[in-house]
Amino acid sequence: MTGFHGRNPATFSDRSKFHKFWIVFFAGWIVILSGLIPFGSGGAGFRQWFLLNAMLDDRKAEIIKIESRISEQQRLIQTLQTKDFAQEQEVRRTLGYVQDTEIIFEFQGRE
Repeated sequence: MTGFHGRNPATFSDRSKFHKFWIVFFAGWIVILSGLIPFGSGGAGFRQWFLLNAMLDDRKAEIIKIESRISEQQRLIQTLQTKDFAQEQEVRRTLGYVQDTEIIFEFQGRE
């Protein structure tokens, strides 16, 4: 007796089980690759890709802040190299000679 397309029904059932096995196998593999079920160190997949992209965005923002600070420091260096008044102000601020609220009186002795 032949069944589906002239095949033996028992053979068709075996093939169906074989196909179901591969479907389940590949479905499980996709779940593992997606990162929904972490194996070992967190698993590879979409979850890890998303986390790494978020970390990359954080690092890019940090780089922008640091580059801003570097350019500010470079402007300060340029100012200190070219302007005597800026050098004097920085020395006073660094060494604590004069506070912002102090007044300096300079008295000259008689000679």
